[in-house]
This record gives sequence, C-alpha cells and structure tokens, in this order.
Amino acid sequence: MSFVVPSSRAALIPAFALTLMLASCAAPAQPPAESHDVAQTATQDEPAPLHVHDAWIKAADGGMTSAFATLHNESAEPLTLSGASSDIADDIELHEMTGGTGATSMKELPGGITVEPGASVELAPGGLHLMLMGVHEAVKPGQSPVIALELADGSTIPVRFEVKSFTGANESYAPESEHGMGH
Repeated sequence: MSFVVPSSRAALIPAFALTLMLASCAAPAQPPAESHDVAQTATQDEPAPLHVHDAWIKAADGGMTSAFATLHNESAEPLTLSGASSDIADDIELHEMTGGTGATSMKELPGGITVEPGASVELAPGGLHLMLMGVHEAVKPGQSPVIALELADGSTIPVRFEVKSFTGANESYAPESEHGMGH
C-alpha cells in the first residue's frame, strides 16, 4: 500500500522535524546549581567582590561549632566582613584565637574582618573563624548548609559550606561559658 502526500504537506514534514530537533537542543528550564566555593551576590549581573573558597563547617551534634573558609577580595576597595547568619544557628559571631603556647582563648571581633583589595584572609582552626552558636540540630558530614556573609556596606553573600569531620584543635564548648574555652 502506498500513500500519496500532496506537495504542500510534504514540504511541511521536514520543517516540522527540524523544529522538533531544534527544540530538543534548547537550554534546560532550570539554571545550573551554584558553585560551592564561589559566592554569588543577589544580583547575578555582576560578580561578587568577595570570593569564598574552601568553605567548611566542623561537624557537631548541635550547640556550637565553627566555620572556616578563604576570603579573597576581587574589588579595588577594602571589604569588611561584619557578620553572618544561617538557618542552622541562632547566632554567628566573628572570632579570633588569642594567646601563644599554653592557654589560648577565643575573642569576638566586633569590628569585623577586613580583606584588603587583591588580598586573601584565611578563616582556619586556631585563628580567625565564624563561631556558630545555638546550632539547632546535628550538622553531619555530607551536608552543605548556607551561611550568608554580611559585609559592612549592607550587602550579603550566600555561601554553601561543606560539613566535615575534624578532630584538630580539640574543641570543647560549654554553653554557659564565655569565650575563654579551649579552641
């Protein structure tokens, strides 16, 4: 059995097939996931002036824990990290460790952490860090909660932090103690 297709319809078949092929090559409807190590500002048109690399949180059963990262200032002006917030903790403070060999203590940095133009600042165990207090539930390896870094100019940069097991620094947190804990 053979079919005879009128010439006007025959011309439409390849055009229809081409349209289907092009539609299947279109960009996906969902945007790609954000990078875990580079911060993005709320406006996607311009790059964030503060790039955040190797962001991680020490795994904990709740209560208190610390977060670390490397901050790099891509702008021509100094940037000051003035605070941070997250859904996983009641409060986040900027801290530094003080003291040398022997007793060390933790001290809040109410003035923030300034990153000079083109420079990097490392938030690391035993040094500058984010102190998460009132952590609502256990943070476990494999999780990656978001912490919003707050700059002195009022802008915020959401950053995804990877949770890791870390046994260094022998941290011990007591909820009723002030910031003089072994850290």
